[in-house]
This record gives sequence, structure tokens and C-alpha cells, in this order.
Amino acid sequence: MSRDDWYRNEVWNPEIERGFLDKLSRARTQRDQYLKIQINFLAKPYPRDALRLCELYRDTRKDRSWDFDVDDASAKAHEELGDVDSAVSIYRKLFLHDENQPFFPTSALLNAPFMIAKKGRKSDFPFAFEALARAKANLSKQGLKFPFQEFIFHASHALIRHRSKEKQEAVDHARRALDAAGVADTGLRYHRKVGLVGAEHQPTVMALKSITSGYPPWLLGLMAKVG
Repeated sequence: MSRDDWYRNEVWNPEIERGFLDKLSRARTQRDQYLKIQINFLAKPYPRDALRLCELYRDTRKDRSWDFDVDDASAKAHEELGDVDSAVSIYRKLFLHDENQPFFPTSALLNAPFMIAKKGRKSDFPFAFEALARAKANLSKQGLKFPFQEFIFHASHALIRHRSKEKQEAVDHARRALDAAGVADTGLRYHRKVGLVGAEHQPTVMALKSITSGYPPWLLGLMAKVG
């Protein structure tokens, strides 16, 4: 085991948890950061365990440096458990803060509206649009945008506008999202595959193709299988 593997566990069970907590109790520096990192590794594959560690973080932290990141991980865990309302509530609290503050998880500006577009209530659509506007401004300041960021941005718009019966706007954004999904090379000399749209987004890709073609996703999937 390398020196930092103990707080980057991708598999979790009672034995691993005991070992982690033992090492955490003996950490002299960066203890809160170690806990935050482990929470982020567990948020999706082990959401209930991640939420327990979130509570441990809040009860024992030495300062508030990593609060934003832990809140973001907590929202992801709630989403994974199907509790979208709680996730939205956490994002609303998080977005009361300026994304230019230190350690603000700017990825949440895209994660939140993407979640709402797929699973949220229509009453949360205005909040999703606010997040997308902030995301657009933030990406403009960065200068470099990866294909997956373009994909999430336009896919969120497309899905929300489709659910809102705004047909042409949905089609326009869906096409731009699909263009981003089709990028196979970033053009960066040493990082040609970094930031591409991964296979985990295939269900969204099918939903977007359904928007642009008018065919239901199940039929598109069948057509893809038979070539």
C-alpha cells in the first residue's frame, strides 16, 4: 500500500473503515483534508458510508476549509440514494456562496443542473438555469473548456427545455451536446483523452438523440444493436 492509499479507498467495508479511522486519529496534519478526500471517493459507490463520514467531518473538523467540498460530496451521495430533493437543498445552500471563494467546488455548477435536468422537479428548473448561467461565466473565465463540460452544459439545457416543451431550444442544445460527445481528441499535446465524454453518459446521449430525431430511446437502442 502506498503512503496515501489509506485515505483513497475505492472499496469500503468494516475492516477498511476501522483501519482508515485508526490512521485518521493519528494524523498530525491535514486530518480534515484526508477525511474530505475519502468522502469524495465514497460518495457514489458507497453513499451511506460517505454520509456518515460527512457527519464525522462536521462534528470533528478543525476549521471550515473543506466545508464546500464536503457539501458537494454530500449532495452527490444523496443523489445516488435517490434523494434528489435533499441534494438540491444542499446545492442551494452551497450556491449562496461565491464560486471565487477558496476551495469552492466549481464542478457543482454543472453537476447540480445536470441532476435536476434528469431527475429533479420542474419547480427547480429556475434554480438549474441560475446554476448554468454561473457555470457559463466560470467556464469563460477559465479559457479552456473540456468536451465533457460542454456536453453537460448543453445536455442540461436540452433535457430541461425538452421537459418544458420548448422543442426547438431543446433540439439546438441537444445537437451541441452530441457534438461535444463525439469529440475523440482534445487536441492537447500530452492530454489528448482528458476531459472527453465517457461511456457513463451513454443513457444521456441516447436521450439527446431521441430529442433530435423524435424516436424513443428504446427504439434508438434497438437500431444501434442491429446496426
